[in-house]
Amino acid sequence: MKTLPEWLAHCERLHPVGIEMGLERVREVAERLPLRFTCPVITVAGTNGKGSTTTMIAAALRNPGRRVGLYLSPYVFDLRERIQIDGEMIPRERFAALATRARALVGRVEAGGFGQATEFEVKTLIGFEYFAEEGVEIACIEVGLGGRLDATNVIKPLVSVITNVFFDHMEHLGDTLAAIAAEKAGIIKYDVPVVTAALEPEALAVIRETALDRSAALRRVCPCPAPEGGVCWRLRGDGEGFDLLSDGWALTDVRPRLKGDFQAANAGCAAAALLELRRQGWRVSDDDIREGIERAWLPGRLQVLGERPLIIADGAHNPAGAEVVARYLKSQSVPRPLALVVGMMRSHEPQEVLRSLLPLAERVVASSPPVPGAWTAEEIASVARGLGARAETEPDVNAAVRKAAEFVGPGGAVCVTGSFYLVGALRPGPAARD
Repeated sequence: MKTLPEWLAHCERLHPVGIEMGLERVREVAERLPLRFTCPVITVAGTNGKGSTTTMIAAALRNPGRRVGLYLSPYVFDLRERIQIDGEMIPRERFAALATRARALVGRVEAGGFGQATEFEVKTLIGFEYFAEEGVEIACIEVGLGGRLDATNVIKPLVSVITNVFFDHMEHLGDTLAAIAAEKAGIIKYDVPVVTAALEPEALAVIRETALDRSAALRRVCPCPAPEGGVCWRLRGDGEGFDLLSDGWALTDVRPRLKGDFQAANAGCAAAALLELRRQGWRVSDDDIREGIERAWLPGRLQVLGERPLIIADGAHNPAGAEVVARYLKSQSVPRPLALVVGMMRSHEPQEVLRSLLPLAERVVASSPPVPGAWTAEEIASVARGLGARAETEPDVNAAVRKAAEFVGPGGAVCVTGSFYLVGALRPGPAARD
């Protein structure tokens, strides 16, 4: 695999392996890497918002001269989004070279009886090796699925973050909030502080118990008033900004580049983690925290791709994600009429996602992510019609957006949602902006 296209073709062959949770294989390969990944780490798990939170933390830590690694899951438009240093994606040639090396190591481990590696495991190892070679001073790592058995969970962080716990990936994580929380709480390490914005009592109880069992100080993030030792958020009247408060500390009128009122909780998690680093002696000023939250950006999170009509793309794929997108679409800044372009993977339930969004839309154009394991456009349309929506089909997402745009006209809005794979297949036009 000497080029990035060759790696992508290899990923297609890995895809059928799917999700195989466990750490033995990753630990074995990590032991054989030429350089050991030993830099300080912040680990961020959760159902939603973990990519935004991880990126906010990384942006705040990028003081002049400090090299900060960022590992994200998933990517949207470019595979290299997953592995960044100081906001710059890993170069194509470097990725291909590291992929070739990692593949050789993985092959030897597979031959030793550890089973076939997954795509996620190999990408994680590439990220670790790249950060080690480049000498990053601290890395911000977004956990993939769950936490306890995730490939990223082979390192001990300075701070662990669990953004929230909602129903998602139940086939792998369990069908109760307590079971899912137990998997997320698997990133909590002995004597390592943990930050969480989880509000559901069933999930919070599991996180509390795990933190207590592992002597990990728990910092809660929640709506005001602030919990002792934690951070609270208070939305401002215009809906675009918020205040963050904690034990005599405050950031007021924070206005993140990432849109949506739910970013207040993500920013609170980022701030709480950064304040914990400050307690540990890291140089992180209030200005660093504010600038990091306000500068951080990711594709596919309420991203504007066109203006006439307004075209918004968001990878929401579970009920909680759909609810926050629905709140944003209800805002005065989103014009009407509104059409939805929806495509989803079979690992998620269309009924639960569509239930929040359909009341806001005059039309649904059902589409399909161009990857294995996706619901067909007709299947999505059938679910939408069963919920009372007017739905038509167009498997190609770009053609689906054109069809939706024709329906709403230049004064309306189109929202593309349901999967990051669907959003990643979009071809942004010249009007696209963040």
